[in-house]
Amino acid sequence: FLRVHRNALVALAWVKGLSRQADGSQGVVLDGIEQPVPVSRRHLADVRAALARLGRVPSGVSPAV
Repeated sequence: FLRVHRNALVALAWVKGLSRQADGSQGVVLDGIEQPVPVSRRHLADVRAALARLGRVPSGVSPAV
C-alpha cells in the first residue's frame, strides 16, 4: 500500500498511473475506477518515486535515460 493523502491509501497493484487534474492538482489513476484519487503535495514525491520503481512513469514525465 502507498499513502497518497492524509486520508487515503492505495494498493500499488491497482495503480495505473498519475494524472494532472483540471485544477492543477495530481491524482492517482486506479484500474477499474473512473475518478482519480487525489494526491497531496506532501506525498507527491513519494508517489512519483513508487511509480518509477514499478516502471509506471507518471503522465507528462519522460523516463530517465
